[in-house]
Amino acid sequence: MRLSVFLVLAFAATGTRAATVELLSLPQLVERSALVVVGRCIAAEPVVRQDQPFTRYTFRVAQQLKGPAAEQVQLEIPGGSIDGYRVYVAGMPRFSPGAEAVVFLSPKDLHGYAWPVGLGQGHFRIERDATGKGRVYQETDGLRLVQAAARPVKDVLEAQPVRGQDLESFLRQVRSLTGTPEGDGEADMEAGGGYE
Repeated sequence: MRLSVFLVLAFAATGTRAATVELLSLPQLVERSALVVVGRCIAAEPVVRQDQPFTRYTFRVAQQLKGPAAEQVQLEIPGGSIDGYRVYVAGMPRFSPGAEAVVFLSPKDLHGYAWPVGLGQGHFRIERDATGKGRVYQETDGLRLVQAAARPVKDVLEAQPVRGQDLESFLRQVRSLTGTPEGDGEADMEAGGGYE
């Protein structure tokens, strides 16, 4: 019964299968993030908190772009499996073990877990070609992105979702916004490594 109530509430909030959130530019994502890392998802575990399904994701960190240094980062995101049902919350990113990503994370919540800033906007999937060269894709599926009132046109243009930007170029942009110096991990990242 509680599961069905959760499902109804999850989809009744908007009347559609999309979450409405403010469109965020890269500078806004950086500003609102407590932690920005490049990492590989090494585990996805279903958990139940207050009778609601969540998924706990563990990332091994390859590069730290903002926030305190960490070898691993855990996220606990609404949605997942419970009692044989799969629950998807619109706009919440999902990660697969083995997948690489750049994630922009909020401060930890009351349960000690960070969330992606702007829901899926804070998840940049990394895809690599046969040579190991990476490209980033911002995960905006399930999101209805709206502009904040009285926002300058320049900010709106900068906030368009990232679709296939070169990984090195993207990381340089993020570093310039965080003030993080270029690291030695750049060569490792190019080859898909840096996760030891």
